[in-house]
Amino acid sequence: LTPIADIGINSSYSVSGHVSGLDEIREFERADGTKNKVSNIYISDDTGRIKVALWGEHADIVNELDIGSEIRIIDAYAKPGRNEEVELSAGARTSIQVIRK
Repeated sequence: LTPIADIGINSSYSVSGHVSGLDEIREFERADGTKNKVSNIYISDDTGRIKVALWGEHADIVNELDIGSEIRIIDAYAKPGRNEEVELSAGARTSIQVIRK
């Protein structure tokens, strides 16, 4: 597991922390006409806070989470976000474990 402060872009990471922010699930249509959904959560640990974009089926986990829930995210990809911030993207290879609600 990587401390949030040590995450850099263009690599995969596994992190653990508590949920410090939750957004609604948004549905959208891709260019090919298929529908998908995304939701953003924020995770904090002792070293910092990071935005995590949850794509597809992963987006549904926001319905099980509360502020303060402890979770572990395995194999999420770090990429540049807005305002020079790093964000994690949970895709097909990512697994998310709720440790404590």
